[in-house]
Amino acid sequence: MARKLLYNGTIITSNPKNEVIENGAIGIEDEKIIYVGATPEDFASYDEKVDLKGNILLPGLVNTHGHTPMSLLRGYADDLHLQTWLEEKIWPLEAKYTSEHAKWGAKLSILEMIRTGTTTFVDMYDNMEEIAKAVEEAGIRGVLCRGVIGFGSDELRQSKLKEAADFAKSWNNGAGGRITTMLSPHSPYTCSPEYISQIIDKSVELNVPLHTHMSETKFEVEKNIEDFGATPVVHLNNLGFFVPAIIGGTCCPCERRGY
Repeated sequence: MARKLLYNGTIITSNPKNEVIENGAIGIEDEKIIYVGATPEDFASYDEKVDLKGNILLPGLVNTHGHTPMSLLRGYADDLHLQTWLEEKIWPLEAKYTSEHAKWGAKLSILEMIRTGTTTFVDMYDNMEEIAKAVEEAGIRGVLCRGVIGFGSDELRQSKLKEAADFAKSWNNGAGGRITTMLSPHSPYTCSPEYISQIIDKSVELNVPLHTHMSETKFEVEKNIEDFGATPVVHLNNLGFFVPAIIGGTCCPCERRGY
């Protein structure tokens, strides 16, 4: 296979020493990086050479929390408090979303991520099959979960959990290993402790991580203290949420103690 060399660039390695290599080069063969360092002695042996002209090379960016289909809602409701934004604007409109909205919103977001250097993203939403297919088609990496909200009847909650678990099982290590999956209670204020505990148990059973909105706003912190006598972080810890691997999204007013 042809070998390509990217040279004359500033390389931000993100290795354990956080080395920055001036006038560095990266060698590629069979779509794998085979060399990182100063301009190599076997420079002439590379089939293709690309002069970076001093530009910066760095590892792909990782977006650790998102909702790709919501790019279609961009500009719809701005400058509002979160609960007003969600309850009066976003949730009523999202209730009208179809799988087509999810597909095209995800494709738009993925296109924008690739264009701006993001190579891996975490996504929590509905209609996750469409998002997974978009990831598979685009060549990006996705850590995907069907977010569940604990409103409605117990029958509805169990149906959502089954759907989330089925997706996690069927797509984990999909797209040649580029897709991994998680389970995701939306937040401590939209899911009861009992429901969160069920989701934790299912994540342990499937050996997949957990993802949630955690301590997103002052309102959420105050409501958790009112309802459960603890902040969101302490409340989730009391439920055993941190036993599996987790990604906490939107961790804004978090206390330093109590983990």
